[in-house]
Amino acid sequence: MFGNVVNVHDFRSALERFAKVPGVLKHLLLPKQEIVRRNWNEYEIEPLNPMLEARFNRLISGDPDVARYEYACRKYLGDRRVRAVSLGCGSGEHEILWARQGAFDRLDACDLSPGRIETARQNARDAGLAEILEFACADILNLPYAMNAYDVVILESSLHHFSPLSRVMESIRNLLKPGGLIFMTDFVGPTKFQWLPRQIQVVNALIDLLPDRFLIGKDGRRIEKLFKPSYLRMHLVDPSEAIESGNILPMLRKHFQELELKNAGGAILLHLFPRLSHNFPESDPVAQAWLRHLIEVEDLLLHETDEIGWWYAFGVYRKPG
Repeated sequence: MFGNVVNVHDFRSALERFAKVPGVLKHLLLPKQEIVRRNWNEYEIEPLNPMLEARFNRLISGDPDVARYEYACRKYLGDRRVRAVSLGCGSGEHEILWARQGAFDRLDACDLSPGRIETARQNARDAGLAEILEFACADILNLPYAMNAYDVVILESSLHHFSPLSRVMESIRNLLKPGGLIFMTDFVGPTKFQWLPRQIQVVNALIDLLPDRFLIGKDGRRIEKLFKPSYLRMHLVDPSEAIESGNILPMLRKHFQELELKNAGGAILLHLFPRLSHNFPESDPVAQAWLRHLIEVEDLLLHETDEIGWWYAFGVYRKPG
């Protein structure tokens, strides 16, 4: 409808949002950066189901017990100790895992949300890593860091929130020393979550197939079928969400040398998880059997990216020089 500026599927959820959240109209008039900042002040990371986490590791490192942090540091840094910066760090959970690899003399990190930065600093202190990790509140287009100062730039589920990508790539390039590396784990699927027809078909078929007890969210309500969200809905929720995600891989290849790219999955499964993970405990053999079947479906379609798109990708890139 109207080029998907407004979508008929959004009307019910929009009415619920207007009923529950005072001042939604006022919210629409806020500057985009302020909407993003408020959204990220409230965001909470949900952990993946252990079986899905093991699969995620396997798709990246080849070993279900080796996460990307260990894999990348071991393969690309070896015994070196280097200086890194993480852009869009949130509360610093990923940065702590990177710092624990022992590969960094210093790891700077920044985020737009002041609340997230305060939490990140406390998390670093609690982890005993405050001497390595340094957090700052900053915008990706106005970074407080020196040029040509870093051996590694880390991008953990942040690049798909950045725009314009052309300027972002210039900023990243300026941060890196010649030959410096990018470790990227990010959503690279359809821009503004404009899901592909086959992707929608498969996800909704799985929703129809699953017993109802597996489809109840933590709020006690059954999850909705998948549909393309309207652009208005995307702006209301978070105008930075997947803002240029479909262009991430081409832009990285344009500005840097691609050393490695792995499809880390999720184009089917992450429409269901982690929001339904609580229904699939390891103690429930029936739930675990269903989960294995769901994984098998995505595995069969994993490389059909023209039909089901991408979700997470893990990539390593090098600045020429």
